[in-house]
Amino acid sequence: MQIKKNILLFCIAIALFCVGGLGYFFMYFTITSVVEETSTILAEVDKAEEKNQELVTLKKTISTSEEDRQTLSSYFVTDDTIVIFLENLEALGATSGTDVKISSVIQNTEDKKLSVALSSVGDFGNVFRFLQLIEQVPYATEVKTLSLATRDDPASTPENPSKLWEADIQIELTSYVSK
Repeated sequence: MQIKKNILLFCIAIALFCVGGLGYFFMYFTITSVVEETSTILAEVDKAEEKNQELVTLKKTISTSEEDRQTLSSYFVTDDTIVIFLENLEALGATSGTDVKISSVIQNTEDKKLSVALSSVGDFGNVFRFLQLIEQVPYATEVKTLSLATRDDPASTPENPSKLWEADIQIELTSYVSK
């Protein structure tokens, strides 16, 4: 009887050992699965934090460069600012002491260029100063044609004859942005 009791205890011990082993393996695989899911989620959170940090940096860059972007935009002429550009060209005539007349304005939307033909009349020094001012406008321009000619000054007298200089200029504005 003692042997049967010992065998029964041994069988119960083996059964408990097997149940404990199975429980251990079940818990091991469950914990491994949870750890993998957790590490995947943590990796996604890290990526999201990186993207968020990049976004914060980008927003900061955008806000700190606002003034620079506005300055840069002011160097381009748009459809809305063509009139202001032309008025500025005419104002250069007043600054240089010449009479400026704009004879044509042609918008080339395909090449994104604006072609302006104008003339400036005055004494040689003033006309030359006008040409210098045209060169210094804060826009990307190309002088396509330039011709200088003299003509009689209607205000000249036989005692004091004088000549006027006339510059006919065609410039092409390459910093033109058509909408």
